[in-house]
Amino acid sequence: MGVYENLMTQIDDAGLLFNVNESRVFAEKRFGEGFRPVPGKKALINAKTDQVISIVSDRYKVVTNEEIFSAFCDSVQRSPINAEEARVVVKQTETGGRAMVDFVFPNHYTAVTGDTSQTALQLCALNSFDGSLRYMVKAGGLRMKCLNGQVLGNIVGSYSSTHTSSLNVQDSADHIVRMITDFNKAREYWSSLMQRSVSNNEAYEVIRQFLNLPEDFDMDQPNARFEHCCTLAGRYFEEMGHNLYALYNALTDYVSHPIKKSKNPTAKTTRERAKIQQVINAWG
Repeated sequence: MGVYENLMTQIDDAGLLFNVNESRVFAEKRFGEGFRPVPGKKALINAKTDQVISIVSDRYKVVTNEEIFSAFCDSVQRSPINAEEARVVVKQTETGGRAMVDFVFPNHYTAVTGDTSQTALQLCALNSFDGSLRYMVKAGGLRMKCLNGQVLGNIVGSYSSTHTSSLNVQDSADHIVRMITDFNKAREYWSSLMQRSVSNNEAYEVIRQFLNLPEDFDMDQPNARFEHCCTLAGRYFEEMGHNLYALYNALTDYVSHPIKKSKNPTAKTTRERAKIQQVINAWG
């Protein structure tokens, strides 16, 4: 099985390749006297389940997951990525309105000086049919020792577009080649984080900011999320030393292995990854 077929089969097996139908939207008239069309709006319907996904503007351009990921996987196949044993991890909402797809390439990796674990290339693509997310593609890394989804901050490029006539699926897919070049530069970024020492008090402050806890947060008060992050940080400090790279890995570990199941894991993971980027860049 070729690279394209392998990736698309995994995506299909996850139930992501459904068609999206469009329908006019009607509002009930007063006193139940029939219905009238709602101008400027249309409904998007999951053709596999017949569930209404969302109500969007009639200017909203529907680009199916199959269109997006077919071009995406074709670009991966044509790129210099070592895609042997590549795997796909899919998270999506119940209606299929939002989806996040992580492509992990365990045989395309880099190594950070001072880190005994290799970091594999990971490409993350997000798509939605409810207007909540732009179509986005980002490159990151997966630390293979503990399977953390690592975030590259401002170092690795990304592509994003709204669902309008300007959305060019092939153009977004072609950014993959440039992302690989950026990934190969990531070693310098991660190494710089390793050179930034972090005290316990600084680590507590970074964790507080990441968790959006108040500035006057009392660390002596029970807080399961804070305590879990501190425990993870302690483990990585022991392995890597008291530096920002260790703390960075603790936060990505927290996001990659949630202790509580979320009702909307796609949105939660997207939000938390962005927060890691924000706080690490501020302290780096």
